Amino acid sequence: MPDIRRAATGDESLLAALEQASFSDPWSEKSLRAYLSEPHGLVLLARLEGKICGYLVSSLLLEEGELLRIATLPSFRKKGVGRALLTAFKEEAKRGGAKTLFLEVRKGNTAARSLYESEGFLLLGERKSYYRDPTEDALLYQYTIKYEEMQ
Repeated sequence: MPDIRRAATGDESLLAALEQASFSDPWSEKSLRAYLSEPHGLVLLARLEGKICGYLVSSLLLEEGELLRIATLPSFRKKGVGRALLTAFKEEAKRGGAKTLFLEVRKGNTAARSLYESEGFLLLGERKSYYRDPTEDALLYQYTIKYEEMQ
């Protein structure tokens, strides 16, 4: 089971390296640093087998949360890292009083879509040509935190 912790100032270069290994359009170290200091930002790191192997960037504001980035190093995929990060995000959102969570995912990312759907996220709609490098449609998902989950 992966160990999940909040990222802190000083983790920017680590996050940037994970970005580079995971995305064709990686965020800059400066952008990641901004989320670490954002009052409504939540950045989580996952450690497995003694190595930082995944992360999640999100925003939690009032009753809504948005998953902005989630990634696992290729050599650690299919080991529960993404699910552990997503679970930690949902738990933090509940603690903060969120009622609804949103995310966007590349239409062709069937592994991520399967994870989100298995965790109760429901497909809301599609955004044409939303992603660049390469151009691809985005699917918008929503998760509603149930009352009994909030107690």
